[in-house]
Amino acid sequence: TVSDPINLDKAFYPEAARTTYAIGATVGYRLTLALSEGTTRAVTLTDTLPDGVTLIGPPTIGKGHTAITFGNTGTLFTQSGQVLTFALGDVVNPANGLTTDDVITIDLQARIDNLIDNQAGTMLGNQAQVQFTDGADVPQTRDYDADAGIDGLQPLDLTLVEPVLDISQNIDRPLVSLGDTATVTLTLDHDDTSTADAFDLVVAVTLDEGLSYVADSASTPPSQVSSDGRTLTWTLASLTQASDHSSLTYQVQVASSATVGFDLSSQATLTYASQSGATGAADSGRTGGDGVGDGLNNYEATAPAIIVTPTTNAVITASKTV
Repeated sequence: TVSDPINLDKAFYPEAARTTYAIGATVGYRLTLALSEGTTRAVTLTDTLPDGVTLIGPPTIGKGHTAITFGNTGTLFTQSGQVLTFALGDVVNPANGLTTDDVITIDLQARIDNLIDNQAGTMLGNQAQVQFTDGADVPQTRDYDADAGIDGLQPLDLTLVEPVLDISQNIDRPLVSLGDTATVTLTLDHDDTSTADAFDLVVAVTLDEGLSYVADSASTPPSQVSSDGRTLTWTLASLTQASDHSSLTYQVQVASSATVGFDLSSQATLTYASQSGATGAADSGRTGGDGVGDGLNNYEATAPAIIVTPTTNAVITASKTV
């Protein structure tokens, strides 16, 4: 209320307008406690983190007016599960003629955990309240409400986002003479359902026996090529939503010993992560370690195979008509 000696606010910090976070990301919160000048008794603030979010490191308590003191000279912060408690005791805010520094701030950093319940579109709400004793010696509680225009207490909500990538491959001609080459194009693309940037992309291509990579033919050099030229790997640092897609080309050669008319194929898979350096562990970002499907780390896509059919060498026969 207007006459309250205390007011509680909460926001994302330092990016107050940001409300979307990927798996493994760090989210910052700032609690701001505005106080009247003078003494506010028995102040205790609690913050309840949503399930699926873990506090990282100790909170940082700041004072707008450096002369503000806390009656509790012992342990100010304790944690029980998702509930963070700040027992400040009697808070003294000496009068100094300023209204801009009558605040206490508490900064928190938390991680979005890599858990099966944390999926794209999930909303995670953070709640907070402050308790104090008023001038009539009556205990009071004030709850944070993100939107007073909606019935009930509204938490500070964030929404989870996840990358969803596709991979496709095409060949410039499916019929290739023995010993000849063809060009393959790989395209990596954000799916329409993708809502976040992707990191640590790995493209793996496996060629059937009878096909091999033509050295130095790739538009982006592969990071690894097997000794027989049939297994290729590319690594890319990221694919942002803004860039949307990326493509690369390379050439394959049909072996002179390949069987004419016997189809040969190229398989391509793509794995990626929600954060750079993600491991797939609960305290890290999500990866493609579990393959395509309903597993936790399911950031993997597979391209439909492309087929190359070896044909006989083209022979040009000269003829002369008299």
